[in-house]
Amino acid sequence: MRPSRFLPQRHDRSALLLLAVAVGCLSGLAGVALNASIAALFRITTRLGSSPWVFLLPAAGALASRVFLRLAAGESPGHGIPEVLESISLRGGLLRFRLIFSRLVASCLTIGSGGSAGPEAPIAVTGSAIGSNVARLFFLPERHRVTLLACGCAAAIASVFNAPITGIVFTMEIILGEWSAVSLVPIGVAAVAGTQVSRFLEGNQIPFGQTVFRIGVEDILAAAVLAAAAGLAGALFARMIRRSRRMWQAIPVHPFARTFLGG
Repeated sequence: MRPSRFLPQRHDRSALLLLAVAVGCLSGLAGVALNASIAALFRITTRLGSSPWVFLLPAAGALASRVFLRLAAGESPGHGIPEVLESISLRGGLLRFRLIFSRLVASCLTIGSGGSAGPEAPIAVTGSAIGSNVARLFFLPERHRVTLLACGCAAAIASVFNAPITGIVFTMEIILGEWSAVSLVPIGVAAVAGTQVSRFLEGNQIPFGQTVFRIGVEDILAAAVLAAAAGLAGALFARMIRRSRRMWQAIPVHPFARTFLGG
């Protein structure tokens, strides 16, 4: 990999922080765009709530999402996070430029039409692609490209949920798989930048209010029981997802028809 064309190597740490801010702002804008597009499409689809065919909306949205990914974007439908992990492990953090837009549009069509999905995986892929392509633009070495990929992921998650710490923890635990002081600072800077962009454009939205409360022994015991139950439920859910995927793939119909039936 060639050295950076624009950034002096002796100042690479400071330059990386500046690029982390830029990636964080771009990812924050992507998060705002996703939230706004989902809300706009949802307002349109809710007007059809009185129609007897309203139950077909999630199916139509899922089908439109798959058609867009396959025919317009040339992408394979899926969760998206495994592709980010694979790019870090095998390709030095390289992600295709079109991933910046393809997942945004596909998730907007699915969620905005009432599909049972969340924005966390699509926006994480979008932010990761932003960071990867910004690093490629400046011909940064692999270690900095991976760091900027993680910066984009953290900022995107933080902007969508107005939660910078959530973006940092998700990225360090899931995307990088380790807590590194070298990566933590730029990732934290990017997450804060993305959150501030979101708050500036959408306001400081707080889904859950905060109250002062005391923690006693019974609360700790209840939390331990909840943690065990949630862990078992998570393992059961993952197994159900794998079995459901095998079941649907065994149905001898066109993939587009399978997507519509699932929706």
